[in-house]
Amino acid sequence: MTELQKETMHNLRSFFHHGEMGHFPKGKGRHHGMGQGRLLRVLDTQGGAMTAGEISEALDIRPSSVSELIAKLENAGFVSKEKDAADKRIVNIQLTAEGKAFLEKHQDKRDAFFEQLFAGITEEQLQTFNAVLDKMQENRKALHQEWEEKHPGDHKEKGDCRGKHHHGNCEHHGEGHHHHHDHH
Repeated sequence: MTELQKETMHNLRSFFHHGEMGHFPKGKGRHHGMGQGRLLRVLDTQGGAMTAGEISEALDIRPSSVSELIAKLENAGFVSKEKDAADKRIVNIQLTAEGKAFLEKHQDKRDAFFEQLFAGITEEQLQTFNAVLDKMQENRKALHQEWEEKHPGDHKEKGDCRGKHHHGNCEHHGEGHHHHHDHH
């Protein structure tokens, strides 16, 4: 895979991972599976050991979600919990040999998938696509910021607007404003 293809793969993945934050229920189905893979990758890039807090920050997900992911990965044998040698109060989450092997196998499959995905696409087209993705990323950040300003401290309520097509105008749900009266 070329450097530009790798960059495009990273940008695409990043765009879709962060695109879900706060807009879909966390910990359900496919997203959770992706979360496990992301957690393993983060551990791998950080030398194989991190605290749950560091993982939460790196993945930008709630500590409770991180705990769930760690429990599942520990059950699968992909991570282990080890007390920090210098400070016994600190528990490090470590990538096991099985976790590393799983990651490598997964990486090969992913690379092969993206190579097929990019087949027949010129470098110039990929550069244009990356520029468009960057712009979309900027737009999403601006939208997110705007939402945060309109709804300070309202993170837990985000899920209430799912599928309602009101985008950012969720205050009236459940207050009887949008009900149609049936005439019998």
